[in-house]
Amino acid sequence: MVRMSKSDDRQLTLSGEELSGRGRSRSRTDVPNGRFHRVDLVVVFAAGIVLGLETVVELASGPLRSTGMSPLLADAIGWGVANGLILVIALGITRLRYGRVASPLRLHRPTLRTTLVGLAGAVGLAAINFAVMFLPLDGGPAGGIADGPAWAQLVFAVLFGVVVTGFYEEVVYRGVLMTGLSDRFGSKAGLVLSSVAFSLAHLPRAYNTVTGLLGGLYLGWLYRRYDSLNVVIIAHGLGNALLGVAAAAANVSP
Repeated sequence: MVRMSKSDDRQLTLSGEELSGRGRSRSRTDVPNGRFHRVDLVVVFAAGIVLGLETVVELASGPLRSTGMSPLLADAIGWGVANGLILVIALGITRLRYGRVASPLRLHRPTLRTTLVGLAGAVGLAAINFAVMFLPLDGGPAGGIADGPAWAQLVFAVLFGVVVTGFYEEVVYRGVLMTGLSDRFGSKAGLVLSSVAFSLAHLPRAYNTVTGLLGGLYLGWLYRRYDSLNVVIIAHGLGNALLGVAAAAANVSP
């Protein structure tokens, strides 16, 4: 029989379990030392709010439209620049504080498990959006897409409604804000505060604001439960896709 000291036993326990602590559950050996500063959280939140405004995007796409460029292509460039800047800021601050990007945000190569959980999570997120449709709120899911060929509109919707949005919003609101707020105020407060921030980013449409809050709480719970940004990226993107398919089907139904 091999005897183990208390320190050896504690070391084995820490390396074999995911620790919840005040923040999200994670293994200590897998996360570099570092911490988001208060100013980091303010900057990332402000970038997500300001650069996500349609009026800001129009400042980039407007001049392109005036040159005779297709409105759809001009909007794609405008949204691409705005979303890209948000990502650069969020990932840059993460790199600055932690010396790396993937492990602090729990962003790793997708596995079969995270993919399956993300797929199931997408159904839950879509269900939340569908349920909110029955509330007496102004507005509805998503905004319009500029005129263009049907195939181009589909590409735009998939690129920005599913892929880009699912990735950059999860990096910002779950990866950076929820992590930083949880480290400072505890995991429950971090979940709630980051969800409130997510809902504010969806103002002024009441429907989007409510689904932002409820969806943020749901995605934040998934992030903390499975300790993986991949799960919520997949759930968010595919949840948007399911909602878009349902909206399209409703528009073409007799």
